Amino acid sequence: MVTCPSTLLPELSVVVPILDEGRNLLSLFATLERQEGVAFELILCDGGSQDGSREFLKDFLETLPFACRLLVSAPGRAIQLNMGAAHSRADMLLFLHVDSSFENRYALARGIASLKSAHRQAGHHNIAGHFPLHFIRRSAVRSWSFYYYAWKTRIHRAYCVHGDQGFMLSRDFFERVGPFDESLPFLEDVRLAEKIQKFGQWLLLPEVLGTSARRFETEGLYSRQALNAIVLACEDAGYGDWLVALPGIYRQQSTCGRLRLGPFLGEVSRRIRLLQWKERLILWRKVGAFVWNNAWQLALMLDTARHYRKGVPIGQGRLVILGWFDRFAPHIWPPAGYWLGATAAWIWYRWRLFVGSWS
Repeated sequence: MVTCPSTLLPELSVVVPILDEGRNLLSLFATLERQEGVAFELILCDGGSQDGSREFLKDFLETLPFACRLLVSAPGRAIQLNMGAAHSRADMLLFLHVDSSFENRYALARGIASLKSAHRQAGHHNIAGHFPLHFIRRSAVRSWSFYYYAWKTRIHRAYCVHGDQGFMLSRDFFERVGPFDESLPFLEDVRLAEKIQKFGQWLLLPEVLGTSARRFETEGLYSRQALNAIVLACEDAGYGDWLVALPGIYRQQSTCGRLRLGPFLGEVSRRIRLLQWKERLILWRKVGAFVWNNAWQLALMLDTARHYRKGVPIGQGRLVILGWFDRFAPHIWPPAGYWLGATAAWIWYRWRLFVGSWS
């Protein structure tokens, strides 16, 4: 452990897992150095970096104007996050990604103030905050896809809150809903987010958090989001272990390359064939329920496409079509919606298998 001493008891502990992220550390330090109005500590949890970043940090940390500690743990983002939380000192925690940045120098202070205000109004701490996202891209060309996904980070529906949005919550609430699930190599943020939604509620914090779009730009936005949807559908259906442990399904940023869906769909196909026909029906019905329960995203796509054409800033403008959908959907008999979703998922799945066999 390397410690940067401070005489202040921090108001906020910022926990950041790292692995071969030397090129992003200076940017993280720069964005945190600009923060004002809050005494915080930064806890970096290294999962076994081989890029020399750990050696660099040992000499660099003492030059920072805020308290900072470097911990070394076994690899695994959940393991690193849990270790960071265990060694933190503040009553308020913020779990953040290393490629995050804030434009507003009072982002952390305003986030804490907003969350504490929500705690006082509710009379309890069962509220966690997250930031709306802005994707930092290499290309300056406008993209409706990134516009749409940034809109989604402002909505509190199932599987909309992820770790790249930053999780800010009190220590006692984290101790009730946590720790992060260390049994799988990823999805730890999704599982904690859903537990927060189940036992408390989410609050959208007032400042925008910038996050790198490097994974989407390297792997391909469609391929990554399609694979994420497949993983979440399996997770929701109770088959999360099918894919999350497969090599290459969620590669370290430094080793990312173009993502191919074929091998993962082939593995899903192989495992489905091992099921009895009744088990297959149950699986597809559960997948159909997941698809149907997320059909609201089609309405959101139409709303955001309209706002995108008009140049409406992200997060502003009425979601009229989504409102219509929310009024209409409850009148559909659930089994009909589930089997409609299952049919749509099966057609897409078979089409992707066919395309993959010729690519």
